[in-house]
Amino acid sequence: MLIITIVFLIASLSRTNSIAAVVGLLFIFMGTPISNLLIRMVGNGSSIIKWNPGNMFNVAFQFLTPSTIHTSLLSDGELIIGNLVWAALFIAVGYYAFKKKRI
Repeated sequence: MLIITIVFLIASLSRTNSIAAVVGLLFIFMGTPISNLLIRMVGNGSSIIKWNPGNMFNVAFQFLTPSTIHTSLLSDGELIIGNLVWAALFIAVGYYAFKKKRI
């Protein structure tokens, strides 16, 4: 669900669909590694950094491999809630952008 909402948001904000597809794919494939790097760089000093959208892609990995909790720093329930919150936010912003978009 998070992937679909990200692509919708990017498609609503960009002028061409091909740019939205490329940026969406880059975000999907590079979101988790960049998020993990960011969490390692900042460390446990900032608890808000673990709630970034790239970290939310760990939800599938964490269900299959429970040791991923050391990477994501979030429990399974927190990842599910984070996914739903980010999806709702992306839908709201994408809807607003789509409404303002000239077709």
